[in-house]
Amino acid sequence: MISLTNSENHLCEILSGCTAKLRREDASLAALELRIAGGWVRDKLLGKPSDDIDVAITPLTGLPFAEALAEYLQSIEPQQKISIARIDANPNQSKHLETARMKVSGYEVDFVNLRSETYATGSRIPQMSLGTPLEDALRRDITINSLFYNIHTRQVEDFTGKGLEDLKNGLVRTPLEPFQTFSDDPLRVLRCIRFATRYGFTLDNTIIEAAQRDAIRRGVCENVSKERIGTEIDKMLNSQQPLEALTNLSKTKLHDIVFGVSGDGVEGDALEASYALAAGHLLQYALYEPAKLGITERLSQFVTQDKLLIRRLWLGVALIPYFNMQVKEKKKIVTAPAFIASNCLKYGNAERAHIDNLVLGCNFIRENIRGIDLNDRVALASALRHVNVHRSAQGTDWAATVLFTLLQELLEVYYRSGCNDDAFRSDDITSVVGLYNTFVESAVTTLDIPRELESRPILDGKRIISVLHLKPGPQIQEINEKVILWQLRHPTGGEAECEAFLLSEQAEGRIPGPQAVDDAPKKRKK
Repeated sequence: MISLTNSENHLCEILSGCTAKLRREDASLAALELRIAGGWVRDKLLGKPSDDIDVAITPLTGLPFAEALAEYLQSIEPQQKISIARIDANPNQSKHLETARMKVSGYEVDFVNLRSETYATGSRIPQMSLGTPLEDALRRDITINSLFYNIHTRQVEDFTGKGLEDLKNGLVRTPLEPFQTFSDDPLRVLRCIRFATRYGFTLDNTIIEAAQRDAIRRGVCENVSKERIGTEIDKMLNSQQPLEALTNLSKTKLHDIVFGVSGDGVEGDALEASYALAAGHLLQYALYEPAKLGITERLSQFVTQDKLLIRRLWLGVALIPYFNMQVKEKKKIVTAPAFIASNCLKYGNAERAHIDNLVLGCNFIRENIRGIDLNDRVALASALRHVNVHRSAQGTDWAATVLFTLLQELLEVYYRSGCNDDAFRSDDITSVVGLYNTFVESAVTTLDIPRELESRPILDGKRIISVLHLKPGPQIQEINEKVILWQLRHPTGGEAECEAFLLSEQAEGRIPGPQAVDDAPKKRKK
């Protein structure tokens, strides 16, 4: 059922040869068997390449076998350099057992023993013992991850009796009853959603029902680290089908558990979590079928060139129910989505800054777009240069901000229609889309994008101080803004012309007059 590449076949021959040698030399290892477990088997059966090779061993544990394999390799390939890495158990990263890793036949292979697991109430860290292939298969999160490839018989083994069938039917279900599986380790419910998203498979109804039970919802909140939740969400949104992730989070009613924020210091009310799914449909159309919304293709083309930007927009969609909320954090009031990104999902400063800019940038565009003179290139550029609208150093892009603002404006009408695509032909939507299309077309045809959105002042601070005979201070930043505006009005102007402009502004009193510069060294206060 599985067709091996030459290198995979060579790997299996080496592992089988080492096993045969150990069986001959030690009677207690007569039953020694090796199986490739989990993801590699699943992906090979789906016709996908994989180098994620985990070898499950019985009855030895991983490190002793790896050491024996190193000796065997040295005997048949003496020129080969061999090293073994011991990977300690790390339950917070779902590594519950010590693993040995070494490079064999060009692959980084992990070796670990077959095992069974038992869980104490309230803990997702199992107590483990050596197990049978069936016990090892039953402890896994989903059936399609419980398949083995027996290195000796070269056959796929499906001890749950469900894995091959589910792989064929595109179904995600658990080897045991899902309530028991999720009670043991609540992280598994998010993994189910991730794998369903990754492969476009359907969640079994028993998973959807179990995920909605209070005990499981509470388990995700209390027993799964924020880092692990954030990692699973990142993998979902970074997949080929992020809309499916939002759909499955909606079906399982876990969206508010994963993203929600509450408690003291929280201001404002969240929208229903179903708004995120509605916004997801709008984003999917805007990116890949803009004509369905009537959106100019120029806008989506700017955005779809950047995969990181797309992923961040999907994070924005997931957090859209919280865009009107704020949180008091260390005596400061911050946007709820920024707080959620860093505190509930444990993302880094870059992700936090981007989602914060998206919230504030959308507010700015929505409040100002109807008052911008589209014939005034300075007004257009000034709006798009706003610090929260376009800031390439932080990954904030004008097109993404404008697109997301448009989706926000369409969201309420679309949501109230029951997410019916007929709403796209309503006056409420076509008029808003027309406004944004005109804005984008004006910006693209009038401005040199992105140069004029990212250009620095033609005169730096030192030159401004020298020309105007000023002291350093906050006023220089204000003069910098004047320089930028002058550049936008005079795109072909040079430094001398800009200096003349500043001097005329100073003469008219719109810039402070020359200031005496005290060159004497200042005495330090005692």
